[in-house]
Amino acid sequence: MDNYKDIIKELRHAEKMGFFESHAQMTDTDKVTDTENNKEKDEFSSTHFLHRDHLYFEEDKLDIDMIFSSVPLPMVFKNHEGVYTIVNKLFCELIGRKKEKIIGKTDFELFSEKRAKRFVADDRQVLSDEKNKNQMEKFSHPKVRWIRVSRNPVVNQGKVVGLICSFMDVTSEKALIASEKKMKLAMNAAHAGVWEWNLKTNMVFFDELALAMVGYTNKDFKDVLTKGSWWMDQFHPEDKHRIESTFQKFISGEIDTYSVEFRLKRKDEGYTWISSYGLIMSYDENGEPEVVIGIHQDITNRKNVDWKLKQRQNLLKQGEKLANMGSWELDVETGIIVCSDQWQRIHGTLKSEYRKDDLIPIAHPDDRKRVMEALDNTINKKLPYYIEHRIIRQDDKKIRLIKAYGEIFKDQHGNFSKIKGYARDITGEKETKEELEENKKRLEIATDSAGIGVWDLDIKTNVLTWDKWMYRIYGVNESSFQEAFDAWQNGVHPDDLSRVNKEVEMAQKGEKDFDTKFRIVRPTGEIRYVKGNAIVIHDERGKPVRMTGINYDITEEKKAEEKVKEKIDELQRWKKMTVGRELKMIELKKENEKLKKELTNSLY
Repeated sequence: MDNYKDIIKELRHAEKMGFFESHAQMTDTDKVTDTENNKEKDEFSSTHFLHRDHLYFEEDKLDIDMIFSSVPLPMVFKNHEGVYTIVNKLFCELIGRKKEKIIGKTDFELFSEKRAKRFVADDRQVLSDEKNKNQMEKFSHPKVRWIRVSRNPVVNQGKVVGLICSFMDVTSEKALIASEKKMKLAMNAAHAGVWEWNLKTNMVFFDELALAMVGYTNKDFKDVLTKGSWWMDQFHPEDKHRIESTFQKFISGEIDTYSVEFRLKRKDEGYTWISSYGLIMSYDENGEPEVVIGIHQDITNRKNVDWKLKQRQNLLKQGEKLANMGSWELDVETGIIVCSDQWQRIHGTLKSEYRKDDLIPIAHPDDRKRVMEALDNTINKKLPYYIEHRIIRQDDKKIRLIKAYGEIFKDQHGNFSKIKGYARDITGEKETKEELEENKKRLEIATDSAGIGVWDLDIKTNVLTWDKWMYRIYGVNESSFQEAFDAWQNGVHPDDLSRVNKEVEMAQKGEKDFDTKFRIVRPTGEIRYVKGNAIVIHDERGKPVRMTGINYDITEEKKAEEKVKEKIDELQRWKKMTVGRELKMIELKKENEKLKKELTNSLY
C-alpha cells in the first residue's frame, strides 16, 4: 500500500471482519506532507491496529499476507504447534533469514536453544491464558537492539488456532516512551471511536464511530468540533461526579491514564454504556496539559451480560444459602481451593482460599484420613469425589455433618485442570431422619400392638400402598394382587363398596372428613367389620395429591355391640311383658271390685 489512507481503509475492513489487533510505530519514511494525508496519519497514529485480548482470524475473508506486508513492524503468525506460517519482510530482515527459510520452521530451528525455550514458554502461556503478552528481547542482527515482542492469541470459531507476534524496536528511550503511549491507546481501541479534547479551547472532536455509539452523525453538528461542556451534560447524573473526579486526577498528574466507564445519553434519550480511555498527547509552553486524545468503546452488551451474570451469582448465593450448600473449586496445578461465602459460613471461617493440607484441621479427627484419601483418589485416580464426614466449625467449634461431592473438569486441551463441587450441611437432615426413623419404629410398634393397618393413596396415579397389617386385616397375601388397590376393591363388601367410594371422593373434594365403617369379605368368605379414617394432603395450589389413612378390625367390637343390642331388645321385651301383666292385674282388680259392689247391692 502506498499511503496511510490505504492502510486505514484496510484496517477498518479488518476490524469489521473481526480480524486482529496489534500495534505499530511510524518511521521517518512514513511522513506525509499534505493536509489530507496528515489527517489520515493522525487517525492512523490514534487507531492503527485494533487491540483486544483475543484476535479473531478469518483467512477466507482477508489477504493476510497483504496486511502483514503493510504493517511497519516485523510481524509473524505461528500456528498452535508453534510453526511459522506467515511472516513479513521486516521480520526476515530482523533475524537475517529469507522467507522460505522461515516458513514451516519452529523457534528451535531459527534461534538458540535458550531463546527458543523462552519463546515457546511465552507462546504456550498466551495460548493457554488466551491473553496477550509483551516481552523484551535483545537481538544482535545486524546490530544490538532491544525489541518488544508482543504476542496475541488468534481465535477462530471459539478456538485458539495460533498467535500473531509483532516486534518493535524500543532501543531508544525516547522511542520507547512515545511508542508506549501509542500502544496503550491502540490496545484499547477494539471497535472504538476516537475523541480529541483541546483543553485550552474546550473543543472536542469525535470521529464517526464515537458519534454513532450515541446515535449522532456529523450532520447533527454545525462543526465536527463540539464544546466539551455540552458533552459533559450528556453524562448520566449518577456517573457525572465520578467522571469529573477521575478526569481531574488525570489532568493534575495524580493518575497516569484516564480510564473510566459511564453511561452517555443517546440522541433518542436512552443511554449507552461507554468505556473511555485517554492519554495526554501534548503540553503547552508552561508544561500544562493541552490536548488529550482517547477512545470510546460501546460496552452496553458487556454491561448487560455482567448484570445478568451478577443476578445469576446473587441467585446462586441465595440458593446456596437456602439449601445450606457452599461451592468450592480446586485448581489441580496450583493446589489452591477457592470457596464461596456460604461454604465459609458452613465451616465457620472467613477464609476463602485454602491449600489441601489447610483443610485437615477443619475435618473431624476421626474422619481426616478418609477425607484426604477421597480427595487424593479424585486428583490422582480421577474418581468422583463423594463423601459424608464431620467437621469442626472454626468459630464455635461445633461438630457438623457435611455431605461433599465434586466433579472433574478439563481445560481446552483436554487436560484435567479443576475439581468443582459443593459441600452441604446435612446435620439437621440427619437428626430429622433419625428422629423420623425413631418415630416410625414407635409407630410400627404401636400399630402392631393395636393391629392397625396404614395405607397411602397417590391421587394422581391412583396407586395405593399398604403396610403388612393391611394385608392381614383383609386376609390376603401381598403376592395375591399386583396392586393394593385391587385387593381393596375386591375386599370391600359389595353392598358397602359404592358408599365407601363415594365417601373417599367427598373427602378428596373437601366436602366431609373420611371417617367411616364398612364390611369386608375375606377370601374364606368370612365377613369382618373395619373402621377407616384418613386425611387428604394438598399441594401448594390447594389441589389434593395424597390421601393417607388407617384401617383397623372392629369385628369383635361390632359383635359386642350386637350382643348389647340383643340384651337391650330382650329387656325391652321383658319390660313390655311386665308392664302388660301389671296392667292386666289392675284391670282384673277393678273388675273384681265392680262385681263385689254389684253383689252387695243385690243382697240389700
